[in-house]
Amino acid sequence: MALNIWAILIGASETILVLLGFFYFFKFFNDYTKYKKKLTPFLAFLALSLGSMHLGGSVAFFMKLIANQDITYITYGFLTYIPLPIGLTLAVFIGSDVFQPKLKWIMASVHAALGITLLVALIGWPEIQMEELPATTETLVDANVQHIVGTIFTAYLISTVLALGFNFLQISSKMNQSEITMKKKSLVLGIGWILWALGEFFAKGQFDFIPVELAILPNTIIFTALIMIFLGFAPLKED
Repeated sequence: MALNIWAILIGASETILVLLGFFYFFKFFNDYTKYKKKLTPFLAFLALSLGSMHLGGSVAFFMKLIANQDITYITYGFLTYIPLPIGLTLAVFIGSDVFQPKLKWIMASVHAALGITLLVALIGWPEIQMEELPATTETLVDANVQHIVGTIFTAYLISTVLALGFNFLQISSKMNQSEITMKKKSLVLGIGWILWALGEFFAKGQFDFIPVELAILPNTIIFTALIMIFLGFAPLKED
């Protein structure tokens, strides 16, 4: 079964998101060698995990394009959903360092425990566990694999990321003009996290009325959001 134009566009966009994560992973480590900011290594792994959430689609694309082989449900599921709790735990840790520094380890531990619980469910809960069955369709990845597992992660993703976004917006609104740089960075982070949550929400096939062929649109939103998040978190030379 050949990939159609939609599958090619979607696969290319998934690969671009993965590469973006890897690019900022190395960039943040390079920034750490320059500025020695304590959170910069965490930012590097945050970038890597957020980009890696799209490994499932990217691997499916190249398997079909190069070897004409189908990705299986279980491979797609693990490539897509294992990076998610890692990324959100890091995001909570970094965000809490701004909002509630004394609670950052506790909040990160709670999200890590919840993420591990969800991954255990992914492996052992018969209603949602992935199977070794072909998941590739003419639009790259069968939406059913996203409906089965994506819904269970939605509350986890949305509650965490929207909270981050609105907290950064709140911080931005409270800053005065003498803190204009941090005010702008907080605004960019707030908008970026909210856009990212919405983009991932739609990209993971949560609504039947959004055709799978239009997955390129939420991926475009996700790309924009990740750029905003990474720029917002980028360390300042003068700090």
